[in-house]
Amino acid sequence: MKNLILFTFFSLSFFVAKAQTAETNQQDTTVYNHVDIQPEYPSGLKELTEYVKKNLKPGEDKGLVFTIFTVECDGSLTHIHIVKPLSETANKEAVRLISTFPKFKPGIKNGKVVRCYFTMPIRFPQDV
Repeated sequence: MKNLILFTFFSLSFFVAKAQTAETNQQDTTVYNHVDIQPEYPSGLKELTEYVKKNLKPGEDKGLVFTIFTVECDGSLTHIHIVKPLSETANKEAVRLISTFPKFKPGIKNGKVVRCYFTMPIRFPQDV
């Protein structure tokens, strides 16, 4: 009888632990368009502008490249795409530049850190 009770206890403990692990491993993989708090460059918009001016390699193009990317829960930037192209050279430079950004402060929705989209125009040249 004692062995049956111990067996039952350990069996139930295993299943409870397994269920808790499965529950915590399920992450929200949704990428949100709208969040309560937008993601942001670690030191703010002014520093982002300075970073772009310092690191953008100028070309012959004049105009805007509109980009969109995903800010992950850890602040990393993934899935960088061109929404409105300017030229092949400018488009590649915009993607290269964004891929060098440090991690952002992630977006927040309903009090939780979430994945979300971030749209950003890149101006060529950066003298304005």
